[in-house]
Amino acid sequence: MKFYVAGNKSWYSLQSPRIQQGLVNIGHEIVDQKLAEYVYCNDPSSYDEAILNRRDGQKLIFNILDVPYHIPNFQEWLANIKPKLQFADIVTCISFTVRLNVIKYLNIHPFVIYNPIKDVTNLGLNRPNNSFCYAGRANDPGKRFNIVREVVGRLSNDNISVCGSENPGYGKYFGILSDSDLN
Repeated sequence: MKFYVAGNKSWYSLQSPRIQQGLVNIGHEIVDQKLAEYVYCNDPSSYDEAILNRRDGQKLIFNILDVPYHIPNFQEWLANIKPKLQFADIVTCISFTVRLNVIKYLNIHPFVIYNPIKDVTNLGLNRPNNSFCYAGRANDPGKRFNIVREVVGRLSNDNISVCGSENPGYGKYFGILSDSDLN
């Protein structure tokens, strides 16, 4: 199949190359939008362009990264996103939690996809004093981190490594790491 991967240009270098590579790895071809059978939009900022440039017979796949129900202008976000999603032939989302939120707030039943940046190995995680490693947005109120907090409560701060863009205030915080350092 022929795919075009659209995405927010400011995030394009982070997301689109790995998505494109994943599609190529399973036998698909990456082409210009005019030649594509499928247009995959990784985030809502690319929906308008895909809708505007859609050609007859082309299928649109719109991915939802998050449902930001915790933001002050959430109703405005809903009013903006709902009409755009009507153009999608397929709606996907990045986790089961996001799927539940899409169903609840948008009344759409998306497919869950998991799109890790690359394989993450467990090299060295069996060493003493390396009991738990959390990578991601620890303080995002739209996410479910209660289990993380429960696990953290049972470990000493010396046995917790936290990587990512936010310091949750516990464990050893390393900030944003390169892929090799994270591995």
